[in-house]
This record gives sequence, C-alpha cells and structure tokens, in this order.
Amino acid sequence: MFIAAERVVELIDEAERQSVRVLGLEGFIINDKTAYPALGRIADFSNDNPEASAQRARDLLAGAWRQPPTADDQMHSEAVGRHMIAVVLDDR
Repeated sequence: MFIAAERVVELIDEAERQSVRVLGLEGFIINDKTAYPALGRIADFSNDNPEASAQRARDLLAGAWRQPPTADDQMHSEAVGRHMIAVVLDDR
C-alpha cells in the first residue's frame, strides 16, 4: 500500500504508539498508470527497535525524503505523479 508522503509521519506515530516496528520505507512517484520506484530511496530499519526505527523514519521524511524523488534518487526520467511512500511494518 502506498501512503501520500505528507501523511506517512501520522502512520509512523500510530505504529510507535502500538509498539509496531517500522521495518522500512520505499519512495515512489505514482500516477494513474504507473508506479515509478526511486531506487535510491529504500530504507531498511529491520535491525532497529520500534523507537529507533520510528525516529530514523521521521528523520528521513523531515530531511532527504521531504521532497519528491529526482534523477539523483535513480528515478525514471519519465516519472510524473504523486510522491508516495511504501511503509513496511512488523506484524508483531
């Protein structure tokens, strides 16, 4: 499931409240026809505890991942659409 980039922190906050670990994030540009992955925007927090993984995810979203991916993130040159994030959560 893709989450609008501007809403991901809310999901992370709720996951942390429920002690669910954020295992990772992946950045995309999505439109009506295509999902374009940003190959340079893959974050793995699987070795972190729930608090650390949530904080690392928030830090990325407030910093480098705040803006939509570009060619510097290994994004396809024809990518147009909405900045979305795939969030991988632990199933407890």
